[in-house]
Amino acid sequence: DIAQNGFEGRFANIVLFPEYSIPGIIGVSIINDKISSDEWPNDSIIIGGVHGIPKNEYRELCGLLDPQLTRLDSPDSVPNNKWVNCCVIWIKDHEGIVHKWVQPKIRPAWQEMNVTFYDMFCGNTMYVFEGYYVPSRFPCKFVTFVCFDWVASFAGTTVCEEFLTNFTV
Repeated sequence: DIAQNGFEGRFANIVLFPEYSIPGIIGVSIINDKISSDEWPNDSIIIGGVHGIPKNEYRELCGLLDPQLTRLDSPDSVPNNKWVNCCVIWIKDHEGIVHKWVQPKIRPAWQEMNVTFYDMFCGNTMYVFEGYYVPSRFPCKFVTFVCFDWVASFAGTTVCEEFLTNFTV
């Protein structure tokens, strides 16, 4: 409500919910309904970490949102014995159209590596978003890292380092 209604006439352009803070399908549905309503301001972004969900809930989440999603991160690519730690990115553009992405976490945190039965599915995709600052129209880009994806080192390299090495303008 604070993000939607603002403070002293200013609404939030970007709203962040930390990893695991959105309670599954129910929480995602509430946020999706909010940002899709006419009352939610245009030109805004919500990035939210969904609590760990099993494959069937991940499929349901993707069915609910119909998000931008790569084949490598589709529900069909998640093995039956894996769970998914992901974030949802909603962008309500200038015309009021809501665009949605689901991004599974790329690397598990060390605590998650200790889970033996419900191992985490490791995502394969990061989305790069382009925009501009108002009123200067100065261009900017942003990318979402889920929790330890920006610092977790695998074979001496972090996802952030891999991204910056492979990213081309």
